[in-house]
Amino acid sequence: MENKKRKRSKRNNEKIMTRKKIRTSCRVLDHHHGSTSIQTLFIACKSVFKSPNSTVPLPLDHVNMIHLILDEMTPEDVGLSSDLLLFKSKPCLNGTPRITYTTVYQCSNFSLCLFFLPPGGVIPLHNHPGMTVFTKLLIGSMHVKSYDWIHPVQSNQLRSAKIVVDSVFTAPCKSSILYPNAGGNIHCVTAITQCVFLDVIGPPYSSEDGRDCSYYKEHPTIHFQFAPPLRLPFSFSLSPPPPSLLATAKGKMAGHIVGYPRMGPKRELKFALESFWDGKSTAEDLQKVAADLRASIWKQMADAGIKYIPSNSFSYYDQVLDTTAMLGAVPPRYGWKGGEIGFDTYFSMARGNASLPAMEMTKWFDTNYHYIVPELGPDTNFSYSSHKAVSEYKEAKALGIETMPVLIGPVSYLLLSKPAKGVEKSFSPLSLLGKVLAVYKEVLAELKAAGAIRIQFDEPTLVMDLGSHQLQAFTDAYSELESSFSGLYVLIQTYFADVPEAAYKTITSLNCFTGFGFDLVRGTKTIDLIKSGFPSGKYLVAGVVDGRNIWANDLASSLSTLEGLEAIVGKGKLVVSTSCSLMHTAVDLVNETKLDDEIKSWLAFAAQKVVEVNALARALAGDKDVAFFSANAAAQASRKSSPRVTNQEVQQAAAALKGSDHRRVTTVSARLDAQQKKLNLPILPTTTIGSFPQTMDLRRVRREYKANKISEEEYVKAIKEEINKVVKLQEELDIDVLVHGEPERNDMVEYFGEQLSGFAFTSNGWVQSYGSRCVKPPIIYGDVSRPKAMTVFWSSMAQSMTSRPMKGMLTGPVTILNWSFVRNDQPRFETCYQIALAIKKEVEDLEAAGIQVIQIDEAALREGLPLRKSEHAFYLDWAVHSFRITNCGVQDTTQIHTHMCYSNFNDIIHSIINMDADVITIENSRSDEKLLSVFREGVKYGAGIGPGVYDIHSPRIPSTEEIADRINKMLAVLETNILWVNPDCGLKTRKYAEVKPALTNMVAAAKLLRKELASAK
Repeated sequence: MENKKRKRSKRNNEKIMTRKKIRTSCRVLDHHHGSTSIQTLFIACKSVFKSPNSTVPLPLDHVNMIHLILDEMTPEDVGLSSDLLLFKSKPCLNGTPRITYTTVYQCSNFSLCLFFLPPGGVIPLHNHPGMTVFTKLLIGSMHVKSYDWIHPVQSNQLRSAKIVVDSVFTAPCKSSILYPNAGGNIHCVTAITQCVFLDVIGPPYSSEDGRDCSYYKEHPTIHFQFAPPLRLPFSFSLSPPPPSLLATAKGKMAGHIVGYPRMGPKRELKFALESFWDGKSTAEDLQKVAADLRASIWKQMADAGIKYIPSNSFSYYDQVLDTTAMLGAVPPRYGWKGGEIGFDTYFSMARGNASLPAMEMTKWFDTNYHYIVPELGPDTNFSYSSHKAVSEYKEAKALGIETMPVLIGPVSYLLLSKPAKGVEKSFSPLSLLGKVLAVYKEVLAELKAAGAIRIQFDEPTLVMDLGSHQLQAFTDAYSELESSFSGLYVLIQTYFADVPEAAYKTITSLNCFTGFGFDLVRGTKTIDLIKSGFPSGKYLVAGVVDGRNIWANDLASSLSTLEGLEAIVGKGKLVVSTSCSLMHTAVDLVNETKLDDEIKSWLAFAAQKVVEVNALARALAGDKDVAFFSANAAAQASRKSSPRVTNQEVQQAAAALKGSDHRRVTTVSARLDAQQKKLNLPILPTTTIGSFPQTMDLRRVRREYKANKISEEEYVKAIKEEINKVVKLQEELDIDVLVHGEPERNDMVEYFGEQLSGFAFTSNGWVQSYGSRCVKPPIIYGDVSRPKAMTVFWSSMAQSMTSRPMKGMLTGPVTILNWSFVRNDQPRFETCYQIALAIKKEVEDLEAAGIQVIQIDEAALREGLPLRKSEHAFYLDWAVHSFRITNCGVQDTTQIHTHMCYSNFNDIIHSIINMDADVITIENSRSDEKLLSVFREGVKYGAGIGPGVYDIHSPRIPSTEEIADRINKMLAVLETNILWVNPDCGLKTRKYAEVKPALTNMVAAAKLLRKELASAK
């Protein structure tokens, strides 16, 4: 950035703006000078800016005071209205739109000014030396681009700066704050429409005091993410790095991104979806939000110099469901009559509706993302029924951005499908390959006609244990499609693990592919296969930037790996990429204004990972950014040496676990007898999984307490009232074992992580789990311990409200591990054992407090299972051991429950039995009761078990008869005395209008069957 002008006051620079006041505006301002908002702001500024030498930056409480006042201000507070026509024609000075300002108040300590910008008006790139600046956009839209310095003052005219904001803002919006050295201190403003903003500056510009306004010229270079802003209260979509386009000639490198998060940095898509589902907005409104998100993502990657930018990686719900729509593979029950599939059919398949259940949802490989499982049969008809891939390609092209459309490959699509209800279980969806390929040919033809030159086929099932006939399907499929690839560069992309040798040889022998993409973070063994042979003349897309975690890449190590690979595949044939789609990590670190600075320096979210790809690509091409690499090396060293990472006491306690399997001494059948004598439950006892609906009022209470807007006493009172409401409701419904509803909890993992050492938390680190459902995984950066009891207070309070058994509710160690961003500097099992010891202390404290039933959820145990069978035993051994550690010390009369959801458990049923829980509740209804098949096949289960009797992820309310029928199916394979009746999962995401009738029908079904069983004796 080059300093072009110095020693000039912004307010006196007539070439930029004129000091001519708007007479009408001034009259109105004078009239309203005593109005509440302006007067309040004036008084606040007087108390904060007490002299020209006030503390800079301001103390946080002072900043917040002014910030909150400005947030609430409207145009009317300064005598304007949103529809006021400020400029009858476009005022110009030498052909440049003229900026006008008026001073509301100014003294030597601070100034209040209103700036009026006509459409196209520009305030050039300038600074605010030694000042704290507050800006409130009152009217219109404007584009803001701002930078902060990276290095201290340098002697020459060029200084390095990092971009902080490059976005459009539209009133009404929050105010922003610029500090002397952070938050976007150097910025330029361009009016899109006529706009007005209010500036509070303290102290004001002053040549005498060395606070001159300087103007700058940009010389773009790579984006520096290692020194993030101190505070950035603007609400913006994405913070793209400045342009730094890579040359792609021979010997030069280009970057590739497998995919990008869809929800938006502030979950814009989530809120748009839920508004649409609730009937509060139109389909057009939803489509507008989606289009804006896609455009911002594509622009960000283009500005970062990424050559291979994905399109069609966006989805309104799920990419596999998108493929089902593309293929027209709609189950007949949804009544689709053909044609382009619209939102009604699409969302009915995803979520169900008032009369129809949703399609099955299950884990996407070993991630916390869920996909909608295709239902196929020999009679399934396929037709090209969603042109989304082509539409999004054209959409990007209209913005001047060339993208690479991403398609889920035909073989993986079929391998991830299941036989539809009523179809023989022996049916193989792969038998439909020929029919499916016919549609893919149509899609490819339309993409080529639209101008596409590159296509990415995602075939993630290649990392799994595949048989020879399945591998042959890849050969058959792509041999068939080869003629359709004419004129296209085609990449086949894998992720999540090593590619087995047989699969590697299968795909690399196919000449139809231009390039091969591999995960080299979780698939390091694939590097050995590449070394043993890689097809000449083909591109290797090397996934060295981790798409599934939030740790900054070790750039030096990755560059070394890349240089070794380049020696194998040749110059110009190596493309730097992410290990998988970045949808599995958080969006943008720049939004984390409250995260600890030291920990923050160790992290990289999706936006920063795009930059890392760029940096590595440039370095490999001979254009290494030394400062960027040096800062990265310093952050890596800081993390390794930080004393907050290691706790010797915790390390020793975890090491002492070796040599014992921590199993309860008494058998489960003997324990169940002892527990029944104490609890005296009926047959088919009813319970729920834990959470009850989280209303807007409840969320508001938690939010206000966290922001110190209400006292602890007020907070406890509000939560106590909510618990009492939930307890009374369950008693009215006549549920046997109660829960307290978890009103104090934001998330089942984050809640515990906030009370354990070794965890850090983000404000906007959201990751899509399914549909609009997002989770905010905590970050495990160090050794884990429990400083104090976490749940005893609330569980004891809830138990005091009822004579019925009240479950203590805990999240298990494996789930906390698998639903967190986990440290990558020690084996995962070591971290899991540390968490297990912390939960063990909580279990024993709950028991001591009189809680007789304790549920330790292990919802994510199955999803952590490695993708290769050869690695299953080791994982299941330490995962099951971790669970047993948590409850090995309780009495026989204390009943230990666990809960699991969203997975295929049949292949790990023996490990589930080995967990030695007294009762397990488990997802069942949405998977066509696949769980029951394992018991039909002869597996004996002696503990209590509650397969879910209805799907809580759909708004549909099941009838008593439907639930009774489902329980009867369970009774056909399970003993009456071990069967529990419960929903599939927690009720947090449902509404009371859905929960009450559903639970009423569930209890009624249990009572109906109790009578039938009693009369049959």
